[in-house]
Amino acid sequence: MSSDTAPRAAGRYERVLVRDPGSSHPTWLGRDTVLQRSVVLQQLVVAPEHLAQALREARALTAVDHPNLAAVHDVVADEDPPLVVLELVDGPTLTALVREHGRRSPREVALVGSQVAAALAAVHRAGVVHGGVGPSSVVMGPGDEAKLAPPATPEHGLAGESGRSADVWALGRTLDAVLAVRPDTAGAIGPVLAAMVADDSHSRITAAEASARLAEVAQEAPAPVVGFGLFPWDDGEDVAATRPVRAAREGRHTRAASAGGGAAQPAAVAGGALQTAGADGGPPDSGSTATGRDRRRRRGGLLLVGVA
Repeated sequence: MSSDTAPRAAGRYERVLVRDPGSSHPTWLGRDTVLQRSVVLQQLVVAPEHLAQALREARALTAVDHPNLAAVHDVVADEDPPLVVLELVDGPTLTALVREHGRRSPREVALVGSQVAAALAAVHRAGVVHGGVGPSSVVMGPGDEAKLAPPATPEHGLAGESGRSADVWALGRTLDAVLAVRPDTAGAIGPVLAAMVADDSHSRITAAEASARLAEVAQEAPAPVVGFGLFPWDDGEDVAATRPVRAAREGRHTRAASAGGGAAQPAAVAGGALQTAGADGGPPDSGSTATGRDRRRRRGGLLLVGVA
């Protein structure tokens, strides 16, 4: 769909290119004709009884200004469904980065984690639960900068302290999934990840505490170590947090054993596909390895940060 066939939303936003027309949350690459910048436009499709909450939380996020959180620029409520205007972020997702270059060293994971946790803390201070933290909701920019895709639809059933704790748990699993070594052999980052994914939600540290502790690890950790290869999953699946952390005290690490074990909740748009930290994934057939490797070389590029 182009601007020639659709009117401007709020008199200023042009729909330039439709992304994933079959998605339940139609998304466009758009343009703000007032500020002359590219944006992402996504319909806020929720059940009628949840619409007021969705609009309230989306508007709350327009006031959040954090360098590691992709911005929610505007909410156009007079559209049907309402339209959310989001920052267009150019860069590979954490999923694409790891598939292309392998899992990351403890220092790199701590650096990314401290930034994402800081962004998550800003979301929590705005009174919003993210509900969809995962490798595909993090985009990597220049200079080791990480940005978290914002949520703009409420995660129903997650609220208050329990919802915030669930966000921290999801980030802990995400960081473990991209770590090149087992947490129990990763030095100072291991106890931090364990504190983020503690079985007792009341024992987990907050996003702000996780950010501070991970920043300390990033400063103290040694030079990057060599990882043990690319993700073994097929490119058709997201790199979810498939390696549950077994706290550093246990001295062991469990890998996922089955493919597509459960339903995941959407988190952010990466090339138009909604992804999240969630279900376990398994390795592809050995015969697909070469083809997957060829596809990986072509991956990366643009992240359209969209609404959960």
